[in-house]
Amino acid sequence: MSHKENGEVERIDLSTWFEGYENLPRDVALYLAAARSVLEVEDFPTSARVVFDACKEMTGATAGYVALLSEDGAENEVLFLDAGGLPCTVDPELPMPIRGLRSESYRLNKAVYDNDFMNSQWVDFMPTGHVVMRNVMFSPLVIDGKAVGLIGLANKDGDFTDHDAAVATGFGELGALALRNAQNLERIREGRETAERYLQIAPAIILGLDREGHISLLNRTGGEILGIDPAEAVGLDWFGNFLADGDAPAIHAVFEQMLDEGVDGRETVEAQVKTTQGELRTIIWHNSMLTGPDGGVQGTLSSGHDITEQRKLEQAMIEAQRLETLEILARGVAHEINNPLMGMMNYAELIESADVPERCKEAASEIVSEGKRIAQLTHSLLAFATSEPTEEREVMVSRIVDRAVSLARPLSVGLGVSITVWIDESIPSLYCNPSLCSRALLDVLVNALDAFRSDDRPDGDTDRTIEVTSQLVQGEQSGLELVRITIRDNGPGIRAEDLERSQTPFFTTRERSERRGLGLASVRGTVRQHGGTLAIASTPGEGTVVTIELPLA
Repeated sequence: MSHKENGEVERIDLSTWFEGYENLPRDVALYLAAARSVLEVEDFPTSARVVFDACKEMTGATAGYVALLSEDGAENEVLFLDAGGLPCTVDPELPMPIRGLRSESYRLNKAVYDNDFMNSQWVDFMPTGHVVMRNVMFSPLVIDGKAVGLIGLANKDGDFTDHDAAVATGFGELGALALRNAQNLERIREGRETAERYLQIAPAIILGLDREGHISLLNRTGGEILGIDPAEAVGLDWFGNFLADGDAPAIHAVFEQMLDEGVDGRETVEAQVKTTQGELRTIIWHNSMLTGPDGGVQGTLSSGHDITEQRKLEQAMIEAQRLETLEILARGVAHEINNPLMGMMNYAELIESADVPERCKEAASEIVSEGKRIAQLTHSLLAFATSEPTEEREVMVSRIVDRAVSLARPLSVGLGVSITVWIDESIPSLYCNPSLCSRALLDVLVNALDAFRSDDRPDGDTDRTIEVTSQLVQGEQSGLELVRITIRDNGPGIRAEDLERSQTPFFTTRERSERRGLGLASVRGTVRQHGGTLAIASTPGEGTVVTIELPLA
């Protein structure tokens, strides 16, 4: 701060700093008051003013200032000026170069004084209009052996003495301590602000917990992932609010063990957190202990990276590899079964038409019937595993849908399920294998009907319905025109963990005694074989939506 900006500063009331020192000698009380200001005040100009006023009173000076050395070391930058009530008409725009008697104080790093200043060699350096100074003393503020500022004193009633110089030196040391404290606090403040900026822009969750497991620190990324304002999160119970109910007790037990045993948990830990919206996110954590000045554990500090999407991608890759293996197996099994199966069925048909006992004919008929069922299964296996469509031709969407619905209606009537169909007749023809596509839609309808069969919701809550619709849409990725066939039911829905496996071959939620087949895996194979996509969405208790998109001819 420059005197050009500050001008004359009013005297601080020293009495406010004398609490507890009233019965001490005045000189001791003055020094202690100045020392207190150094310890208790962060603002350097305020503590410097207390130090200056105490020094001025103890030395008997009536005027003076505190100045700091400019960065280039060429000028004094006056923090404040006390003219002692005398007129001063110096142009405030004039610089205050380091010269004259004050340059000696800077050079010698000690207090210097002159009791006949107006007749000394130093008076030539005084600008016009300066306060008349009968006597002058300067005491430097020394930090690390270098004078970085000074206390200027003037116009004592009488002469300055070596004792005054010693007093001023002591107050100069207090001023230097106040300046060092202010500089250190500024560095700490800047460091804290920098750390806070890094904390807020860090792409990881930064989480601090106290010994009770309450949040003491949460950065912006953590707030965004958890769905809460970081300021509002402070003080909340981490284990009760942000962990899955089933995981919280075990993780809390580990946390308690870390605190009790002082174990530093820097090893990587993967766990799920629960957001304020109830979503589970997978986080990989790196943990460390927070210790106090006495070495005692005060809590933990953790950084966490959200790897939810990464884990989903890894699971999808594993699933894709598993399905690829199953497809290879399905092709091999289908081909290996078909040839001997056809032979067995031919022999059974011969027996059935031969002159044999009726019992043998019935057995042969059963062999043929079961053989056809096996042949149908191998056909589904090939549909799941084959990449190229066969027997394709142009066909209207309505014919594919009508064929599947007509086969499913007898089952739906027995279950009290209403099937409604809405087809956009303006949709152009598909180029596909109509038999395979109708079978795929039938499989979806049968799955929906099976869900109603196992529906344990109270009867009469809602009408049981399956809606089949078709419309022309544009592919989000390809931009091509697609036919979207949607099968929507209001059945019991599918649990999230079952939904993820619903397109896996032979997966079923039925009892083990019931027959199970390729199901939606076969549907997926047929749809993919025709260059389309299959998507399933479901909400337990509300129903399921299966969406099939196929490219036009």
